[in-house]
Amino acid sequence: MTRGPKADDPDPAQGRVLPGRLEPQIEALTRCIDRAEGLMQRIQQTHELRTERLSAEAAPLCGELFAEAAALRRELYQVHRLVDAIVFRFPG
Repeated sequence: MTRGPKADDPDPAQGRVLPGRLEPQIEALTRCIDRAEGLMQRIQQTHELRTERLSAEAAPLCGELFAEAAALRRELYQVHRLVDAIVFRFPG
């Protein structure tokens, strides 16, 4: 005898709840990425307007911001993959 999913099965309930709970994390990561990229752009624009002396100071900072944005983007993609896997596993 084959049994269908129980009405009180926690797996489908988690499948419905978890994507919504991950949405604030997605939004926060997106804001952090935007902030890091915005700072990089401002530093690069400032560098174009000022002397070469700023270049030695700005390059490491831009590198750090680039690395931070890349790490945040990887984390964001992981969260999106998790949401996709949950939705695939528990459609509807």
